[in-house]
Amino acid sequence: MKPSRRLGPVIDKARESEQAAARALGEAHTRVDGAAQKLAELETYRSEYIEGLQHKTRNGLNAMQMKDYRVFLGRLDEAIRQQQQVLAGLEQEAGHARQGWLQEKQRLGALDKLNDRHRQQERSDSDRREQSESNEHALQRWRRIPRSASCPSPGPRPWASSS
Repeated sequence: MKPSRRLGPVIDKARESEQAAARALGEAHTRVDGAAQKLAELETYRSEYIEGLQHKTRNGLNAMQMKDYRVFLGRLDEAIRQQQQVLAGLEQEAGHARQGWLQEKQRLGALDKLNDRHRQQERSDSDRREQSESNEHALQRWRRIPRSASCPSPGPRPWASSS
């Protein structure tokens, strides 16, 4: 079996691994995007909440209402910190997924390159074999031709004097 044929299943498996790694990377990016969006929503909500608190403070708040706002604001800040940690973890996972995909892509590229070299060598061997067969066939045809027909007598020589 030709080397390029033997590498076929290995390359197919490497391609599947590379595609799976690419899907994992895409899913990791989707999770990062979702977490970033949730963080942005929490931060927006916090800004709006503070704005509302400032407006209500101008109009007057009693101590109990102010305490409730501050407690809720503390919970909101904690949720934002937690979401930042979640986002950082997901970004790290996405980085690992990217590294995994790059490794699989590099492995597949190396196998493809090796397979290309094998195919090129096989073509070169085939061309050399065809040329050798063609030469052998021409030599056999030449050997079958009678010598008298292949080497006609030279006839008169113009440089020789006829004295």
